[in-house]
This record gives sequence, C-alpha cells and structure tokens, in this order.
Amino acid sequence: MRHLCLSLAALSLAACGGGDVDPDARMPEPHPEGSDGSTVELTEYENSIGSTEASGDAMEGTWSSADIDGNSAVAFEDAEENRQLAVICREGGEDQSNSITLRRYVDEDEVGENTAIAVFTSAGNKSYQATGAPADVTTPMDDYFATMMGAARGEIRVVVGEDIIIVPASEAVSELVSDCRPEMEYQGPESEEEDEEGDEEESEDDAE
Repeated sequence: MRHLCLSLAALSLAACGGGDVDPDARMPEPHPEGSDGSTVELTEYENSIGSTEASGDAMEGTWSSADIDGNSAVAFEDAEENRQLAVICREGGEDQSNSITLRRYVDEDEVGENTAIAVFTSAGNKSYQATGAPADVTTPMDDYFATMMGAARGEIRVVVGEDIIIVPASEAVSELVSDCRPEMEYQGPESEEEDEEGDEEESEDDAE
C-alpha cells in the first residue's frame, strides 16, 4: 500500500511538470505596480480614442487651409480664432521624400526637458519627443504616423506634458496627407499581344 501511494505521488508530480510549487505565489496584479508599490497610471489607455464618432468633448473651431513656413498645411483655430493645431506637408524636393508635421501651439513653459507629445486618434496612438514651442512632430510619409493622421475620424487628442487638447478630426487633414504622398508610378507587364508584335518586328528586321 505504501509503494502504491509513492507511485501515485510520483505520477502527480509528473503531470504537474515536476516543478516545485511556491506556497506564497500570487496571481498577477490587475494593474502594474511601481517600485515604491504605487499603481502606475496607464495614461495611454485613458487618453485613447475608441470610436470614429464625435463624443462632444472636442473644442469648438474650424479647420482651414494655410501656408506655414512656405508649405501646404491645414490649421485648426478655436472659436476665438486662436490657432491650436496644424498639419503640414513638407516637400522634400528631388532627392528627399516628403514628410508630415503635426504642430501643437503651446507656450514654451509647457515644453520642458524630456517632454513627450502624444497623439491619439481612432486609427491609433503615437508618442514622440516634443521639440520647441510650438511643439512639432515630423515623420516621413512612409511612417505610420502619416497614415494614422490621414485615417483619423471623430476626434484627435494631443497631449503635451500637462496640456491636453481635443479637436474634431477633419477630411481636410485626410486630403492634405493624401496629396502629400508622392505619386506612385506603376508600369504593368506587357500583354501577350504586345510581346507577339515585338517578336514579329524583330523577325522582319532579321529577314531584311
């Protein structure tokens, strides 16, 4: 009987992987904890936009075409005609590709050292190091940031330090991003008829 119990115990350990079980082990906490035991606030989720519909929280104002630093742009002005946000297409010229810039008009004291500028849209979220005042984010057109801005629907939330702004998304932004993309030239394969005509012309030249 003693041998049977030992055998059953061995089988039980094998079925569980044969590892030791820590009696003090706990299930993971629902929220991560900082080194001092305080709960880390997941601000990226708090600020995320999960709908393509307007929530009514956006600032009142209008988007309009603009010329910024000699580049095509669209800018958002609040009800008091203060410029709050702009999306700029920067042409790279012959040797460089175009880029897209999002500019948040904030006071210089809002942009301290190591301040991030985070952009939240229905198409995704991106965060970058803020530079200067106003705070700019510039990426190449092949960066997902450009796609995200062009696909934004509903609202756009921009966070710079303690400053948070929500503005309505606009077709004007989508059109600017679309126009800023370089035209793709595609040359399809030659058809069989074109190949046959080319072969016939070569045969005639050889015959002569």
